Order: sequence, then C-alpha cells, then structure tokens
Amino acid sequence: MTEKTFDRVKAARSNHRPTGKDYIENIFTDFCEFHGGRRVKDDPAIVGGIALLEKMPVTVIAIEKG
Repeated sequence: MTEKTFDRVKAARSNHRPTGKDYIENIFTDFCEFHGGRRVKDDPAIVGGIALLEKMPVTVIAIEKG
C-alpha cells in the first residue's frame, strides 16, 4: 500500500470524521428518527427517518460507524 493510499484509509477511519447524524443535523430540519423493525431489534449502525429538505418531506437513511 502506498503512503498516499494509507493516508486516505487513515482519514476514512478517523474518529474525528463527521457521522451520518452530523450530516442529518446540518442538512435537514424536523428530522424524526424511526427505530427497530417487526421481528428484530434496533440496529444502531443505520439511522433512518423522515425530515424536511427546504420544506419538502424526504426519507433519510444514513450509516453510523459500527
């Protein structure tokens, strides 16, 4: 692995990188998160719900670091 590639991998795995929730908070308004499913428990690695994007209702799905 080259040094440049290693730097990219290191940056992608950084704990200081914005999370899915950070993007949701800064892009959308009135986010309402949904949890769980019919047969299994909630997966904290997936964040999903509905929100407003410039007054238009949208479905939002994001991935959190697991």
